[in-house]
Amino acid sequence: MDNQFIRLGLYYELSPGIFITASYIHQYSQTQDNIHVSENRTYEEITLKNKFKKFRIAHRYRIEHQWINKLGSTDFKHRLRYRFRITHPLSERFYLMAMNELFLNFQDPFFNQNRLQMGLGYVFIPNLKIELGYLKNHFSTTNYDLVRIGIIFNADLRRKVLSE
Repeated sequence: MDNQFIRLGLYYELSPGIFITASYIHQYSQTQDNIHVSENRTYEEITLKNKFKKFRIAHRYRIEHQWINKLGSTDFKHRLRYRFRITHPLSERFYLMAMNELFLNFQDPFFNQNRLQMGLGYVFIPNLKIELGYLKNHFSTTNYDLVRIGIIFNADLRRKVLSE
């Protein structure tokens, strides 16, 4: 199976704890029965972050617009996503994380999917992290139990590069 996922976006902090994002995604995949699917997606989101004792809590609300091309036909769809994420530090570099994300369509069928994840993260440097964990992906007709490895790299393009 052949898969590609490219995401570009702009992320802005409106005020402490309130972030907005606008993004574009291109995803290409090949299903198990050799069907090629190409998807272009734009989205807008707002993320609310706060702390409670040592816990870091984030609520993300996203509206997606999808152009899905499969078997020569393109469908246009909208969906809403809500994600709750919580992390707790174990040490200076290690942390526990858990999240649940609900996907709802604007059209039938209303329920799209639900993702439940928990795992362990490691901070190499503030802008580079890796997460390893269990992901339960629930759809209306099937479920997947997966091991997820995520590499999170945040680039701040506002900073000037220091010359030597």
